[in-house]
Amino acid sequence: MKKNTKYIIYAVFIAFTFPSISLAQKGKTDAHIANAEKHYQALKYAYAIPLLEKALTAQPQHTKSIELLANSYRKTKQYQSAAKWYSKLVELSPPKLEWALSYAEVLANLGQYEASEIWYKKYLGLANNDSRASAFAESYPSIDSFMKNKTRWKIGFTNLNTSLAEYAPMYYKDGLLFVSNRKTEVLTKNVFGWDQTPFSDLYYIDHLNKIKPINVDSVMLAAKNDKNTSRFYRANNDDTYRTSNDSRTFIDHSLVINDTLSKALGNLGLATKLSGFVNTKYHEGPAALLPDGSLMFTRNNYFKGKARKSTQGITKLKMFTAAAPGFDDLKPFIHNSDEYSTGHPALNQQGTLLIFASDMPGGFGGTDLYFCTRTSIKDEWSKPINMGKRVNTEGDELFPTLHQNNILFFSSTGHVGLGGLDIFQIQLEGNLPTGSPINLGAPINSSVDDFSLIRDESGLNGFFTSNRKGNDDIYAFGYQDYKIILKGILTEKATGQGIANINIVVNNLNQQFTIKTDNKGNFIYELPKDASTRLDFNIPHFKTANLEIGTQDIHSDTVLTRDIALEKMMETAISKIPVQECDAIRKLISQFIIYYDLDKSFIRKDAALVADQVAIFLKQHPEFDLVASSYCDSRASNAYNMALSLRRSQSAKQYLVARGIDASKIKIRHFGEQNLVNSCKDGVNCSEAQQQLNRRTQFYIIYKGQNIQDIDCGTLTSAIK
Repeated sequence: MKKNTKYIIYAVFIAFTFPSISLAQKGKTDAHIANAEKHYQALKYAYAIPLLEKALTAQPQHTKSIELLANSYRKTKQYQSAAKWYSKLVELSPPKLEWALSYAEVLANLGQYEASEIWYKKYLGLANNDSRASAFAESYPSIDSFMKNKTRWKIGFTNLNTSLAEYAPMYYKDGLLFVSNRKTEVLTKNVFGWDQTPFSDLYYIDHLNKIKPINVDSVMLAAKNDKNTSRFYRANNDDTYRTSNDSRTFIDHSLVINDTLSKALGNLGLATKLSGFVNTKYHEGPAALLPDGSLMFTRNNYFKGKARKSTQGITKLKMFTAAAPGFDDLKPFIHNSDEYSTGHPALNQQGTLLIFASDMPGGFGGTDLYFCTRTSIKDEWSKPINMGKRVNTEGDELFPTLHQNNILFFSSTGHVGLGGLDIFQIQLEGNLPTGSPINLGAPINSSVDDFSLIRDESGLNGFFTSNRKGNDDIYAFGYQDYKIILKGILTEKATGQGIANINIVVNNLNQQFTIKTDNKGNFIYELPKDASTRLDFNIPHFKTANLEIGTQDIHSDTVLTRDIALEKMMETAISKIPVQECDAIRKLISQFIIYYDLDKSFIRKDAALVADQVAIFLKQHPEFDLVASSYCDSRASNAYNMALSLRRSQSAKQYLVARGIDASKIKIRHFGEQNLVNSCKDGVNCSEAQQQLNRRTQFYIIYKGQNIQDIDCGTLTSAIK
């Protein structure tokens, strides 16, 4: 009985205790969720993440927590974790539109373009209209188009970088100015709560030759193997400020840093913090240089020791100008506002055009690019003007830079790209963009954020920022020029002997010219890039041949070998007819007509056979000259047909010259659509075969200025004798 009583007491204890434990756990979980939401709303994603992870351990199906956690991982660029939680969200019914869109974007960040395409299409099935998502979905099946220039550019991780962030490079004097949140001290108090990193300042390196590429993989491996690379702990205060790099908000915590990468590189002494009143204890960002040496730069809304916030409690970005030479006199940009951000300045060489990023009301999307003008650097800036839909999208446009005043580079999440921010370029006419933005493609762009590209005066070298290795890092790039060489030997098929000193007609890029074989029949030619080339081998006494080569898929030094063996022609009837047999010659000459494709002037294979006969005749009878008269059918305008018939005569002449005929013996004429051989004039419905008869070049043999068809045979025979 005692034993049973013991069990009863234990059961009663459990019954009364477990609800208390359960309620306590629920209360603790609810507290985690509440605190996480508070951090999330304050844009303190790094602090929301562990609280949400704990909450979801206790309540795995809590939809709001899953959503906040997925978004927090995406905001802090932890795309693998973000994808994991978005995959759970999109399985819920009904899914929110933004879940499908965010999942598609994160999958693209991971380089999973096929899966991203699927979710963009699912999003489009839920959304009424989203041109940006539609463009991304349509582009991903042909993702290889972004890779076509991959071997043209060589990029390198530079020795400027640390275990923290370096970004937004700018040419400054003989060196480079850039933004970094590197710290030389181990303990740093001011910390950015978005992703738990220090605030950033402006630094410069005094000479470009100090910047070197490094083997990032081996150095990063050493850094990752050091467990003390980055350890964090929380401090006490909670001031919130905005980043220079987008719409982030900062909190003030402390951070213990062991910068293994910098220790391995020994590079902290390479760069110097900018002097003057530019840098503060909070955040400074992308800058641009004025002609007088003054600096226009981005900062959180912090001026004269005070930070100001919007009516929603957010500290916005603002731009300031620090006067040269000491950067000790600061002036706010006239169009700064507490209610929206202005930042990322780009200036023309005269300092009279300013392009910048802003989320001011009335734009196309999140952040747009705007421009202001002024007559001189002493004047005030005009009212900002949106750069329009050629540049701006429903997404974000950021980090503009100008090259030679008329090429704008910028980064965008809205134009079709490889994922995250991609770098684009567009031409400017005056102050406005013209044409469509061009995605720079790989290797400049990647599936994550790439931005702040600058080029030197040549346009062949420069720097840009990418977080493809996990942090914002500065990369150097250079154009790798390459050559595509075609070489071969031209031989007689029957004997294998080289055919020496022969002209080969080259057709490409709407041009026609000749190259020549050497004394052994060898030929060599540098092919143009991204183009198709045709070589015509029109050699006297040999059957014609041609070679077509495209270089669109070749992007590195390449040597192509193409040997050509020509078959010798049998003696033709014309060569057996003595000139005294005038009537027979006239009959053959009347057949000296070649025909062309519609709207074309190149010599077709069938036309080449006839032109070869003309060349043979002229070589055997050097006393004769030639007139090449060309015609068109009646389609197209008279003016166009006159120009086309001229091109046909020029093409025929060049063909014969390549066969060894003296150019001075050939005269050309062109008649457009005159002298039709049938009734196929304008408005008459004719078959293609009938039209073909009018697209022709007719050859006339001339003796002492007269067409031999018009000379009496007796007179001609006597004269030639």
